[in-house]
Amino acid sequence: MNKKNVNAYITTAYDALKDSSMVENNKLTDNYKAQISAFGASIIMGNVKTAIAYFCKNKDKEVIMKVIYKTLKKGSDLKKITGADLFNDVVNETYSKDDILEAAIAIKLAMNLFEDVEQNRVDE
Repeated sequence: MNKKNVNAYITTAYDALKDSSMVENNKLTDNYKAQISAFGASIIMGNVKTAIAYFCKNKDKEVIMKVIYKTLKKGSDLKKITGADLFNDVVNETYSKDDILEAAIAIKLAMNLFEDVEQNRVDE
């Protein structure tokens, strides 16, 4: 992992988040911080292809794959991206495991620029 690459991705990650369904009215719409952390952990503990395939399976998690892909491919139209695009580029060795992790870390850092949506919790 290269910190310079992470820093270079942060601006693009911020823009990708703003364009995604993850952010609405400058607030994260769900608990995506935990999901992006789980994605990073699944890559480190397992395999990048397996992690991407798993996250593409679930529509709620697929948006994370789209944001990662947009972060890596600056200027992509988020509406035209599918989660499988990222998987195909990893299979074709366009992006490495480190590229994916660096983009995921940049997204996690960029998420701090948005407010968390308030969760309706019942205190016992």
